[in-house]
Amino acid sequence: AGPPAYSVLLGDVVFPQRKADGTLWDIGGGPGISLWVKVGGEVVWRSAVGEDRYSYNYRAIVIPKVPATESDIAFTVMDIDVTANDPAGRAHLVLLQLRAVPAEGATVALTTGQGVKLTVGVVPAP
Repeated sequence: AGPPAYSVLLGDVVFPQRKADGTLWDIGGGPGISLWVKVGGEVVWRSAVGEDRYSYNYRAIVIPKVPATESDIAFTVMDIDVTANDPAGRAHLVLLQLRAVPAEGATVALTTGQGVKLTVGVVPAP
């Protein structure tokens, strides 16, 4: 048998009201949220931009059967703007560090360096 594999279910992305330096994300509105998912350094999914909001729900998105041999899954969050994009940070999930995930799955909470919170589900893949 090979290494375990997991399906990763995207959940909520929630931005703080301000950037880590205290400034607003955008003038007159919330950030334009964009999420990129990389597995082993390769982009496997990229969202459309959720305009002017502080949270977005990606619960219909599943990254199927990711082998636990991959180095990590990187979630990169951006605030997409008309003039210049603001990086909102990156969070990593290392599948090799997961232990005893039940058959029904588990929820993992991640936070980027800019304080953006991500919720992802991890389910053992058959």
